[in-house]
Amino acid sequence: MKEALHLVAGQADWIVGQQAVGGYWWAPIEPDRVRLQCPNETPMFLSATIEFTHQNDPRQERRGERKVATRQYAFTISGPEPEMSIFEWHWHPQLSPTRPDPHVHVTAEGAIGPLAHLHLPSWRVWFEDVVLFAIEDLDVPCRDGGAIVLRENRDRARRWATWR
Repeated sequence: MKEALHLVAGQADWIVGQQAVGGYWWAPIEPDRVRLQCPNETPMFLSATIEFTHQNDPRQERRGERKVATRQYAFTISGPEPEMSIFEWHWHPQLSPTRPDPHVHVTAEGAIGPLAHLHLPSWRVWFEDVVLFAIEDLDVPCRDGGAIVLRENRDRARRWATWR
């Protein structure tokens, strides 16, 4: 995740601090909104938070080992003001029991009116997926070979994931 962030925002970093309640770890990026360099001069910003814990690895072949387990995440690409979200990827089953599945919000007008209130179904999204979206679909520049590195990192993490 650190490498993914540095590809589009070299000065930003993840800040990990333990929360008091429940002992879970909370990792936002710092600064909390990172400007993305978009070629069309439209100011866009990236923000991200992940809550996780360390647990015993549930896989038989990894018995006795520890692993990180994601509890929830929120990744946002927004406009110049923080409340101007454009794309939001959420998974927060503890916060919203009526919406326990991963979903996406898109701020746009459609044939049915404003779309931001809709919870568009998705699968669990890796931070690397969001950065790849910014690079490939929003034309945010990154270093040569950056998209390849992101895919390799994401695919490696997917192989070790216990959620599917």
